[in-house]
Amino acid sequence: MSQEPRKISTELERAFEQAVDLYQTWTPSLVEPTIQFGVETFTISDICRWVAQYSNDAPINVCKQINYYLDCLRDKDLREKLGSDCSYAAAANCLLNLIERRKLSGR
Repeated sequence: MSQEPRKISTELERAFEQAVDLYQTWTPSLVEPTIQFGVETFTISDICRWVAQYSNDAPINVCKQINYYLDCLRDKDLREKLGSDCSYAAAANCLLNLIERRKLSGR
């Protein structure tokens, strides 16, 4: 018997949408953006790590925005992954990879 995927909370969904938005203007010369979640603040990478636990479908606008970021890159592997799987887990892992790659490139 297949178990239903655990549903992401509305609060975490909103935090992830903020993380996706904040990635666009962030550069590694700045401190990684943070998001208020509950009573604490977390980096956008932290939010991605939490969201990566959820396999249910992410909103199409979130996947489109991440795909937009990927269009500017030669990172075909991430584009293919998100193209075949628009779950929260795939979207969060793609964004986390983008963050790490941006840190490594320094741009």
